[in-house]
Amino acid sequence: MSILDSLLPLRNSFLAIEITESFIKMANIRVQSGLISVIAMKSSPVNDLTDSAIAEKISQFADSQKLKKAETINLVPTVYAISKNIEIPSIDKKEIKEIIDLQAGRHTPYSRNEIVMDYDEVGVFHGRYTKILLLIVKRDVVEKRYRIIRKAGFKAAKSVLSCEVITKLCLSKFSQASKDAPVGFIHVDEGSIDFSVGYGLTVLYFRPVPIKIADILADGGSGRFLEEIKKSLDSYQAEDIEAAPAKICFVGAIDPIKSVIDSVISQFSLPSEILTNDKILDSSSGNVSFAERDRGVSSLGLLGACSVYDDIKFSLIPEDVRIKKAIKAKAQELTRIAVLAMLNLLLFCAFLLMVVFSKKIYLDKMCSNYDKEIAEVTQLKKVLEKTGLLKRLLNRKGKILIVLNEFFIAIPKEVYLNQLSLNNENILTFTGTADNMSRVYSLVKDLEDNKSFKDVKVDFTKSRRVKDQEVADFGLTLGLEKEY
Repeated sequence: MSILDSLLPLRNSFLAIEITESFIKMANIRVQSGLISVIAMKSSPVNDLTDSAIAEKISQFADSQKLKKAETINLVPTVYAISKNIEIPSIDKKEIKEIIDLQAGRHTPYSRNEIVMDYDEVGVFHGRYTKILLLIVKRDVVEKRYRIIRKAGFKAAKSVLSCEVITKLCLSKFSQASKDAPVGFIHVDEGSIDFSVGYGLTVLYFRPVPIKIADILADGGSGRFLEEIKKSLDSYQAEDIEAAPAKICFVGAIDPIKSVIDSVISQFSLPSEILTNDKILDSSSGNVSFAERDRGVSSLGLLGACSVYDDIKFSLIPEDVRIKKAIKAKAQELTRIAVLAMLNLLLFCAFLLMVVFSKKIYLDKMCSNYDKEIAEVTQLKKVLEKTGLLKRLLNRKGKILIVLNEFFIAIPKEVYLNQLSLNNENILTFTGTADNMSRVYSLVKDLEDNKSFKDVKVDFTKSRRVKDQEVADFGLTLGLEKEY
């Protein structure tokens, strides 16, 4: 797998947009199986156009490509950026961020709330100093482009610096050479020329060159162009960032000034060459140039943004957009956690149901295996219950006979029994009739004196007449003195 394959994202479709001072560049790019395919590219002049008119051009391009959902990238031209190479006396990432936040205002004439800032760590030296490449862009430059893209019906997933993606894309061409020594790149576009130096896959330095293609052509020679390149090299070496570039490469829209570049290369002391888009990208990438090649419009930034999408370090997202994205990401994370928790709960419930169901099946199987034994046990249980009942009846019958024998001995002949009962606690209850009430009281006294009984109580007494003779009905309760 080549280094470019390792950098390519797994996403399918990209809408890359770059709005310069004079042009808007748009590209519909598809990445699949490690290859970048250019579906369509378009550039249009935007001189004196309103934001709404520029947004309309984006909408028209998207409609022509049937782009409704695509990873949208906003490229900020390097001419709007300020870069500073600084040293931070720390190697702790959190501490580095805090120091940069405090010192950012010292490196720009703007206040902190007027800029969008980011940084990348270039390297560590002496074990305690970190070299930082600081990037600063005015907030209104970035926010203007976000507004235009939103008006067109899209949301920029990333806002990146064109110089970074171009440099990293070109460095991928020198995957081994750029690890041995830094490589310099001069990117030519219709409205700007950028100088950058990279090492490995890290951007060490960049500088917008204050000259345009029109200035070079008007100059009629390579003198001023060569002078500006030397100034950029001197500025890089003055920063003492890394070793001098081992090679200088010219990239971008080089056709309008190719003769001038050839002249510069012939006068330059460092090894130099021209890299066309076809040399940088795989030949299967398709059409990698604009039809407006003669106007010097470079497509390399759009291609680089999609190619090294996941390796981009500088993020020029406005603070409010960044906060909204963070909140949205947090909400999505909480939603995912809630869904996972619910899914785990459902799986747990399903597991419990499965366990219960399996145990029921096992129990049913066990029961079916012992149906014959269970039937025999049930039959034996019924026989045992009947035997126990009969035994209890027989035991109780003997007890009652003994009690009746004792009781009848104590009852005089003049007293008639109507009802007699004995409970399990040896309490005897009976009702009867005597020829008079004095006979009842005499019976109570005789029972109290009898050693076989105890706790004699009169439940009730009442008189009535039977055939002109008065009789007394009564109810008594007494306990058995002996345990039968």
